[in-house]
Amino acid sequence: MNKIVESLLRDFKTEHGLNVTVSDDVAFEHFAANLTIGVLANGVLNTEDCVVGEDAQPGVDALGVIINGSFVRDLDEVETYIEMNGYLDVDFVFVQAKTSASFDVSALGNLGDTVERLFESGPIAVDNEKVHSFCALKDAIFSKSRAFKRRNPAVHLYYVSSGSTPYEDANFSAKERLIVNRLLKPGTLSSAHVMLAKFSDADAAENALKPAFDVVSKLMAGKSRDLPRTSGFTQSLKDAIEELKRSGNAKPQRTARKRSSKV
Repeated sequence: MNKIVESLLRDFKTEHGLNVTVSDDVAFEHFAANLTIGVLANGVLNTEDCVVGEDAQPGVDALGVIINGSFVRDLDEVETYIEMNGYLDVDFVFVQAKTSASFDVSALGNLGDTVERLFESGPIAVDNEKVHSFCALKDAIFSKSRAFKRRNPAVHLYYVSSGSTPYEDANFSAKERLIVNRLLKPGTLSSAHVMLAKFSDADAAENALKPAFDVVSKLMAGKSRDLPRTSGFTQSLKDAIEELKRSGNAKPQRTARKRSSKV
């Protein structure tokens, strides 16, 4: 990482109450979770609830469940949304965050393999407590499938890196298509989305050291489509997510009470 990225992470640690001794790699995991899961959750997220814990959980660095536009942690909240909204629009989100010099197709493959395993066979003994809790919540949500009145759940995979972008790399395109096809094959998900997001330090410098991402690609149900590309993270990723919502879903209502703190 260069000095701009290091400075942004120091500011993020301070603003979000992370211990100053937290490594840059771990801080980047929280940073990436905040700017992916946090955006899907409309800005209401405590990253401690979704970052799964350094190298103890290979394959995925953060995960979470978004229901009707809000981050959800337990079955009681699920029941609240059913009672208040009468339906569940569910998005399962997984993040892999790397500060390496470039994107690695094997890291994307590991993320895809982990997500497929968690959906098909569930957690294993070496998975940590947060992963087990996520899977228990996932299973509880699917037991409420009568509330999937507008669509089945969707899954989103984000691979975030501060490294160089693999533009027009056939290996990444093939891996993305494979991940999407495998996740959709069982027929329980309405859509699967794979997104490569580059931390753009140049854009960050131009925007007064505000974080920026250049969204590289999106695959919906195995079909590649272009995303809006703008200089600032907030605009580009929010536009991408709004496009995801418009592509198959009406904007969810947000009437149930939120329990997490605003970051």
